[in-house]
Amino acid sequence: MQPFKLQFNQLDFWQKPKILCLTTQRYDAQLTILVEALNQLVEQCGIHTEERPYKPHITLVRKAQKPVDINVLPIAWQVNSFCLIESCSTPNGVVYQVLQRWNFEG
Repeated sequence: MQPFKLQFNQLDFWQKPKILCLTTQRYDAQLTILVEALNQLVEQCGIHTEERPYKPHITLVRKAQKPVDINVLPIAWQVNSFCLIESCSTPNGVVYQVLQRWNFEG
């Protein structure tokens, strides 16, 4: 895969998980290729993947109570790699630990 860019430019509130996040409506086809390839590999391992469409996002607030109506400036994100990350709940909040990183060609 080749490196690519994402631009997060929309503030969303996801009611069920109570998350306030930045999202993007349009993104490079390289991301779709990566997500589909990972889904195929995971399913080959006998692990069921989610059926809802993949939505790239940046979580800003967990346990959010309501949407926030503010303008956000777009955030450009250069994607040169992807990681397998473990999410660990601690008394001080969630801690993310990188277990493995894969770099793209480029």
